[in-house]
Amino acid sequence: MNTLFELISEYWEIFKVFQIVSPTEGGVHMRNGHYLRTLETGIWFKLPIVDLFNVTNTALTTMSLATQTINAKIVGAIIRYEITDVQKNLLSLWDAEDVLRDTVMGDILYCVERHPDLTATEVGKRILPRSRNEVKEYGIRIHKITFTDFGTVPSVRIILDSMTD
Repeated sequence: MNTLFELISEYWEIFKVFQIVSPTEGGVHMRNGHYLRTLETGIWFKLPIVDLFNVTNTALTTMSLATQTINAKIVGAIIRYEITDVQKNLLSLWDAEDVLRDTVMGDILYCVERHPDLTATEVGKRILPRSRNEVKEYGIRIHKITFTDFGTVPSVRIILDSMTD
C-alpha cells in the first residue's frame, strides 16, 4: 500500500488531466517539448504524458541577499520584483531567483568596489536602472532594492595577518 501511494504521488504531475492557475500565478503549456501557450488564471485541461504545465508565482516577491565583498563591505538587500512575462521567465531560465540574485549582487559588488565611499542610497540609485535592464530580458521587473545591511567591517584576513606580525 505504501509503495502504491509513493508511485501515485511521484507520477501525479505526469498523469493528472488538469492544472489550476491561481490569480497570483502564470504558466506555460508545453506539448511534446514545444511551447503551446501562456496560461492565465483558471482551470486548464491537458493530455496526460504529452502535455506539461509549468506554473510560477508572478506576484510581487521580496528576496534577501547578503555578501561580504573584497574590500570588507557587508551588504544585505531586499529585492522587490515581479514576473512580467511568464513565457520568457519559465522557458529561458532554470532558476529565476538565482539569476535575479546573482545579477543584482554582481551589480552591487561592481558599484561598491569602484566607489567604496558611496552610501547605500547612492549605490541603490546607481544599480537599480542597470539591474532592471539586465533582468528585463528574462521577464522580470525589479521594483525596488532596499538595503538592510550596509557597512564596512574589518576583514578577517587583515585581522589574522596583524596577529602573526
